Amino acid sequence: MQVSDCVLSSTSAAVKVGSNSFGDFRRLSFDHLTVLNSNRGLAIQLRDGGRAEHIRFSHCFVETKRFSPNWWGRAEPIYLTVAKREAGSALSTIANVTFENVTAEAENGIFVWAPKPSLIAGLSFQHVLLMRRPVGEGAAGEYDLRPAAFPQLVQAPSQWLVGHGIRDDTLAAIQVE
Repeated sequence: MQVSDCVLSSTSAAVKVGSNSFGDFRRLSFDHLTVLNSNRGLAIQLRDGGRAEHIRFSHCFVETKRFSPNWWGRAEPIYLTVAKREAGSALSTIANVTFENVTAEAENGIFVWAPKPSLIAGLSFQHVLLMRRPVGEGAAGEYDLRPAAFPQLVQAPSQWLVGHGIRDDTLAAIQVE
C-alpha cells in the first residue's frame, strides 16, 4: 500500500498503523506527507500480536503539539510502540522501518518502546531533522502507551529520542535543533 501527497491533521495520530494488530502490516509506503497541528505524527502502535515490517516514511513534514493530558499521545512526532492491550494479549513485532528525509517541529521527542529488545529491530533514521518547540503544559518528559495493560504512561527525560527494547538499529544523519 502506498499513501502519498497528503496533508493531514488530527487531534490523535495523523498516520497510525495499528493499534488493532491481530493481522500483519507489510510493505507500506508513506511519501510526501504534511502533518499539521496533530497530537501525534507518524505512528506504528501494535497491541494484539501481528507484525509491522518493511514500512517506509519519506519526505514528510510533521508538526505536533499536545492538546490535552486526557487524550492519548504526548506530541510525539514519530512513535513506534509494542505493548499488550490486555494482560493476555499476544506481543507484536516491528521490523525494518525507515524514516528518511523527515522534518519535525514538535513539543516532544521521538518515542520507541517495547517491553523487551527482541520486539523492535531494523530501524533506520536517515536525514531526520527534529526541531523542538516550546513545550505545552506537561508534554515533555512523559510518553503515552495507551491503550496498554501496563504501563500506560512512561516518564523519561525529555530528549530527541527515547527508546526502550530496541535492537539492531541504525541512526544515521539525525539533526536536532
